[in-house]
Amino acid sequence: MSDEQGLAVIFSLRDGDVWASRPDGHPAMLLGPHDEVVAAMDDFIRQDDFAQRLFDKAANSSRSHH
Repeated sequence: MSDEQGLAVIFSLRDGDVWASRPDGHPAMLLGPHDEVVAAMDDFIRQDDFAQRLFDKAANSSRSHH
């Protein structure tokens, strides 16, 4: 099994644009210019990290009150 088969989304860079595709053969989708996509991904990762920390804090707080 190749590494790509375990991935839900495969990102590729072509002529300065980022494309997303799936290993199931669906056509690739243009996400946009490299710099814009990287900034959006970075923002998503920061938001996800913040949400996870809030969730963990709430879960820990809930457990400590029982």
